[in-house]
Amino acid sequence: MASLGFGLLVGAVALGLYSLFIATTVPLSDSHLRNGGVTWRLEEVGGIVVVAGGLLLVLTAVAFWRGRRSTGTTDPEGKFENFATGTVVVTVMALAFIAFDARIPTIFADIRSDYPYFSRLPTAVAAFVLVAAGALLVLGLLPRMTNAALVGYRPVATAVVVGLGLSTAVGFAAVRAGDDSVNLDHATATAADPLPTPDRLGPERYRVVIPPTEKDPDRFITSSTQVAPNIVRAGTGFVIGTRDGLTAYDGNTGRERWHYRRLPRDGELRLPYAANSLRSLDNGTVVLAVWRGIGYRAFDAITGELLWTESEFTRDNSAIDWSTSSHHRNGSLPGLLILASETRIARYDARTGTREWISDIDGGECPGFDRNRWNPHSDDAHTANAVYRLLHCERDDQSWIQIQALDTGTGAAIGTRDIARGPLEHERTSNPLRSYPDMERLENTLVIDWKTRESGPWHLLVDHPSHLVTAPIRQPGTPFGADPEGSEVAVGTYGARYGDGYADVIAADSDTLVLPIQEMDLWSAMPKRVVFLRDELLTVLLDPSRTVEGPQVGAWDRTDGRFVGMQPIGHGRERCDSITLLPVPSALLAICAPRDPTRSETTIIGYTR
Repeated sequence: MASLGFGLLVGAVALGLYSLFIATTVPLSDSHLRNGGVTWRLEEVGGIVVVAGGLLLVLTAVAFWRGRRSTGTTDPEGKFENFATGTVVVTVMALAFIAFDARIPTIFADIRSDYPYFSRLPTAVAAFVLVAAGALLVLGLLPRMTNAALVGYRPVATAVVVGLGLSTAVGFAAVRAGDDSVNLDHATATAADPLPTPDRLGPERYRVVIPPTEKDPDRFITSSTQVAPNIVRAGTGFVIGTRDGLTAYDGNTGRERWHYRRLPRDGELRLPYAANSLRSLDNGTVVLAVWRGIGYRAFDAITGELLWTESEFTRDNSAIDWSTSSHHRNGSLPGLLILASETRIARYDARTGTREWISDIDGGECPGFDRNRWNPHSDDAHTANAVYRLLHCERDDQSWIQIQALDTGTGAAIGTRDIARGPLEHERTSNPLRSYPDMERLENTLVIDWKTRESGPWHLLVDHPSHLVTAPIRQPGTPFGADPEGSEVAVGTYGARYGDGYADVIAADSDTLVLPIQEMDLWSAMPKRVVFLRDELLTVLLDPSRTVEGPQVGAWDRTDGRFVGMQPIGHGRERCDSITLLPVPSALLAICAPRDPTRSETTIIGYTR
């Protein structure tokens, strides 16, 4: 039996070393333990296994060697026998105390439930059990070491091999138990070239129905946006984020291309996709999302290949006090991988997560923007050609807003403009603005809106950083859409030329009226948005006088502003409380969203030519 225990101890030490230096792990919270952190306890268990197992191996080997050299007499009162036996007994008692004090069975079950599987946990626990079992088995030899002289080498070697075999089997099972792929359903696709967005509106070709979203029992939901599916333009069409994971679809056919989903454990999804975390990056070739309890996962948007989980981006995101990540301007559009705080901005390569540059915000020409470190009144946004930072400045009795443009490739400042300058005569703690400026991204045009106490609203349209200084400040109208390939912007005005509302296409960088749009009603659609295709302008029509059969997608010719037709969104089982248009490769999508996505389906209608 001692020989069997020796084999178990050898395997335990090897498994403990594997757990310490090779096994996979994940960041863990210390909320499960009364003292110390979970990671420290796991490493401590691995270290205890190596130290205790190594000590027991030495004692057993010495005892066997002394027993083989003896004449067969027994000396139960021998000093070494007593020392070795006492050491093993103390070791077994210490292991039992550690298992109780560290609550190893409870912690093991909690971590397996609340985190993705990783091999450090089961290998450390398995090595701990092997050491305890091996210690009990070798305990029979130590008080009677001379018995070793009565056993031949072959039975001893056989028992050691059996022990090694058992410990090896336990080790393989422990490593397998740490393989998180058993909780994943990950299907990839072949590489393909995305097709361009359509030139004009086509007929309906497919519908993708997203079932009602399951409520998260661990979160208090305050709005439907916290559980609604996230849909972004990416890959060869679009990618949808729901509670169980990501699914990518082809824009031309509406067929699924790849997916990455976590499987429920015991009928419950404990590590869901984090709502509103899905981003489309690098011109739609990469998607990034977050899973609760797991962290970031970056994928090739075309094939679904997992690109990275840990990177400079994730390390910086944890180590630096970033307050924002500037993708929250129009989450369905492709953007840049950026982190921002009140005083610095950093950009990262989307395919690798490697930091490309980090830039400190220069407030030298904007005194007072950091007068309150906890609330410096700064904001940021980006388009494909620039990163923009908005600062609230004060000096003496003057207040103004400064817009800074940074180069996307280097982070260097490439433009600055001051707007909304006025006296601080109303309140010493306030400014002449009725509200702080708001930034919104319309394709590659940045819209900055603000109101003063005397007049407004005002807005500034910036389609390129070179136009930041020269772009006119406008008051009438509300921007509703922009050309992704040019400088044209659709602006709507209420109560004027065509009854309830009308739209014009203007040039963002000048006062030029490019095209008046005939009878485009922007005021009934929710959300209000104009989509620019190469040949047509599109919006949702809800006017009963025009759309007697329900909501429609209306199209206007971009050459003369004529209304050229419409396609029905249709009435089926779907509940269209909100309709959003999203151009993607090969198709235009109409996203038909219910007021409560936990009760009703979300329907995506694809129009292609």
